[in-house]
Amino acid sequence: MLHRAEIIEIVCTEKYWIEVNELIDAGGNKKFGNISKLVLGLFTLPFSNASVERTSSIVNIIKDKLRNKMLIKMVEAILHICSILNASSSNPQ
Repeated sequence: MLHRAEIIEIVCTEKYWIEVNELIDAGGNKKFGNISKLVLGLFTLPFSNASVERTSSIVNIIKDKLRNKMLIKMVEAILHICSILNASSSNPQ
């Protein structure tokens, strides 16, 4: 069990688990290395996959039956252009 003296006043959950990851025992081994790595890894997961689904839909529109032999570099370039156009249209200056 973690003692309050070891981790003092950490409000943010991510910072708390970073501190837990850095705790070492008398032998120099991490006390909670595996569980803290797991929790910190879970923080990297997206809350939703809407952006992935949106990108897949755009790729399906770009790469249809007529253009199915398009190289990946070309699809990436078109996606990049689409994202720039979407960003500029949503932030008019």
